[in-house]
Amino acid sequence: MMRYYLSGGVMLGHENVAEIVEAGPDVATARAGERVVVDPPLGCLVRKIDPPCSACRQGRPSVCENFDLGNMPTAIGLGYNGFTGGSWSPYFIAHHSQLHPVPDGVADEQAILVDPLACSLHAILDDLPAASENVLVFGAGIIGLATAALLRVVEPSLRIAVTVKHPFQADLARHYGADHLVYWKRDRQQSFRDLASIVKARSATLPFGMHFLQGGFDRVYYCSGAVSAFADAARLVRPRGTLVLVGTPQIGITDLTPLWLHEIKVVGTTGRAVQMLPGDREAAHNYRHVLRLLQEGRIDTAPLKLAFYRQKDYRRALADLRDRRHSGVVKAAFDFR
Repeated sequence: MMRYYLSGGVMLGHENVAEIVEAGPDVATARAGERVVVDPPLGCLVRKIDPPCSACRQGRPSVCENFDLGNMPTAIGLGYNGFTGGSWSPYFIAHHSQLHPVPDGVADEQAILVDPLACSLHAILDDLPAASENVLVFGAGIIGLATAALLRVVEPSLRIAVTVKHPFQADLARHYGADHLVYWKRDRQQSFRDLASIVKARSATLPFGMHFLQGGFDRVYYCSGAVSAFADAARLVRPRGTLVLVGTPQIGITDLTPLWLHEIKVVGTTGRAVQMLPGDREAAHNYRHVLRLLQEGRIDTAPLKLAFYRQKDYRRALADLRDRRHSGVVKAAFDFR
């Protein structure tokens, strides 16, 4: 399905922090030299489609109905087409409506994390957890860590568990408010038993090495990309609990039995939106919320190991991400400064 929304020679990259080098003559809301983060979706407003679709009217261009219409090629956003380009290149173009100014108190090294933080915040706000729920963040990459950190900001009373693979992930998850850490091991049986003990559930074993919980977590945030991980995450949700897809599972065969057998609610999420943060008086774009939280020091990005590379060193960047166990890299980015 995603293949339909790719067009032309694609320049990859959608996460960004950028400096405006030139603004069009009719643009009054942006100026050269200004630092911004650019929201990637190429929705109705960007495409000059009037009236806009239902999603765009609600401030949700990430699920625009018209990504294949308007005044530019078919594409869902930056990094998916050859017209706008993407943030893996020194320059790309954007519509003024996509720009969010970066406050002076937020460094580039923080701003480059705005997009993954905003995606995690969107997933949380789209289906708010109730106070004191037992929640599991399944996966401890940048999305999982962002989700854990923002869950603690949005609802401090939550009991948060996080699955990790490496010791550095355990340290980071603990820093961001995890009450329980469980190493996701090749021996899945032990991992399921450890998770069961947290919520006083029972671990059951199926043929072919599969396991599930009798009972489980009120809410599981799937923050991985593996199909097998999706199936495991579903088996950890209590009956009539909620499974939130923050990560994007690969195409593959998976067991959907837990979804109908336990009447699990599945919440799909993508990108960002205009939403209300608890305690605020009005809704704002997720980027604005995250930039404010960074500026106020309510999200501490200092412990995260960010690695910056010149574009010509892309092979090393990808290798460091692939070997996180040894590199400890949480986020890699190209540096064009």
